[in-house]
Amino acid sequence: MCGIFGTTRRYERSIVEHKLELMNFRGPDHTGMEEIRTPDGETLTLGHVRLSIIDLDSRSNQPFVYTDDISIVFNGEVYNFLELKKQYLGDVTLRTESDTEVICAMYEKYGLDSVKLFNGMFAFVIYDRRKNLMVGARDRLGKKPFYFWHEGRNFEFASQPKVIKYANDFHIDATARQFYLLQGVIPDPYSPFEEVKKLRAGECFTFNLASGKLDIQTYWDVDTNSCGFTAPKSYDEAKQMVKDLLFDAVRLRLNANVPVGTFLSGGIDSSLICAIVSKFNKDLCAYTAGFDNQQFDESHFAVDVARSLGVPIKVCPCTGDDLMKVFNDYITYFDEPFADDSLIPSSLVAEKARQDVTVILGGDGGDELFYGYPKYEWTKARLHQYKKPYWLRKLFTPYFKHKGGKEDVMQSTQHDYADVYRSLGMFCYDMGGAEKFDRITLGKQQPDMKYLQNKQRGILAYSDYDMKTFMNAVNQKVDRATMRCSLELRSPIMDYRVAEYSRLLPYEYMINGELGLKRILKDILYEMVPRELLDRPKRGFVPPTKDWFRGELKEELLDIVSHDNIKQLIPELDADKFIPLRNDFVKGKEINSRMLFTIYTYIMWYKTYYIDK
Repeated sequence: MCGIFGTTRRYERSIVEHKLELMNFRGPDHTGMEEIRTPDGETLTLGHVRLSIIDLDSRSNQPFVYTDDISIVFNGEVYNFLELKKQYLGDVTLRTESDTEVICAMYEKYGLDSVKLFNGMFAFVIYDRRKNLMVGARDRLGKKPFYFWHEGRNFEFASQPKVIKYANDFHIDATARQFYLLQGVIPDPYSPFEEVKKLRAGECFTFNLASGKLDIQTYWDVDTNSCGFTAPKSYDEAKQMVKDLLFDAVRLRLNANVPVGTFLSGGIDSSLICAIVSKFNKDLCAYTAGFDNQQFDESHFAVDVARSLGVPIKVCPCTGDDLMKVFNDYITYFDEPFADDSLIPSSLVAEKARQDVTVILGGDGGDELFYGYPKYEWTKARLHQYKKPYWLRKLFTPYFKHKGGKEDVMQSTQHDYADVYRSLGMFCYDMGGAEKFDRITLGKQQPDMKYLQNKQRGILAYSDYDMKTFMNAVNQKVDRATMRCSLELRSPIMDYRVAEYSRLLPYEYMINGELGLKRILKDILYEMVPRELLDRPKRGFVPPTKDWFRGELKEELLDIVSHDNIKQLIPELDADKFIPLRNDFVKGKEINSRMLFTIYTYIMWYKTYYIDK
């Protein structure tokens, strides 16, 4: 787990060094830089900050020179690299024990198509001197980030956007901001800046240094069945296959040359991963957060699960002051506005666990792949009511008054379509009657609507959509939350084989009356952990943001979310109408605090990161 950088632009060495310093929290063990003279006399600079996980020897430091013609920078892990060596590289002599070298050897022998054989989380770029090409890829589900800037023959990439922005003048992307206001996250391939984009999950690319041509292709998508799975003939068959895949996914992710642990919140997904881990090694410690505010503390649930499995568990004390410290700091390492405040406790428990381990396993992905959200039940119950996806058309009616519109639809949206918006995980509130925000137009620009509108896939289209959107937000959150303290998080449920097989399972395998949501995962888990320890309502992992905004952060909220700031920085909102909502909230009126957090975070990001940075 690391940070990568590369550019064809000519910078002074001190600028490149500072760019790498900006993300050295991602890889504190080694910083490397290589300047490569290309065949046409130009210069390509590669940079890397390393968190050592596999083959701790300096021989595996990056940029890694495989041959005189092939160099690589790589972030992440290819979990099946030992199997790849055995099956495909038996005739190749390797000088390290790293997965980095395996990527290079696979590329040299099989080309960029070899990425389809990699099982892992990764973002990498290889420079091929013979062809004068940069080639690279991002993993199938988008666990690892990849930002890039392409302008003519100039191409620059990095693991975080501020690395690219440093020493360059970029413009705010208004469309990305509008998506953020709706969803609380900037969706791929957008970034906060017009000039910078994200490589999407499951995409690979080639960049011709001579011509400046960038070619991006999709090598994996939600309907890909590269494993050749067939639909199960029975529920029992499906359950056994999911169980086998999960066990193998965990096995692969336990390989490391550093201490390994597992997160355990006491919920279904993290308990399932912890239970499987215990079958391989009962000595691996589980980590959970213990909050001094009993309203949010669920550590006793995790302790009960750990005890039933016979694994050690450490309750990491997380005080209100601890959370506040992370809250005040998270903009600096997140790099783009992000409105999910569960990032704060996630960051804190990662920081505590990092005191003992360098790698940790978690349960991310279960909700998106196996129908873990109540919205799936809601949607399934209503699909039969509409010809074609009528409710999807209604979805993108504006909940702001759009420019030139005569009808004030804000009130009707709040009441008539609130459940639809809420079911999609989007924000549903009146942001002050913005006059300039046309949600219909924005909906047409939404890069992943095609997944939601695929009628042939029925309710599965909903899960597909979440894999491309909400899972993107989850991945951004956990990447920044863990890399902030140089902790590598591995997510077995997000193994691509598990994802592919989940696409073949019917709705009733995912949800039924007795077990409810995530039926098949619960069924597997209850074979290892007593059901009574887990049979309770789902709760989020959130800090007391509402209390902060009415208490110790009240004056800061009033200062940041001000009339002038809104008018200048968020023209989609009507400041005259929004400020009274803010004031009502501060006085105790029950107004969605997520609304304020969304606006607060954007302005804080802009002022502390964008201006003169």
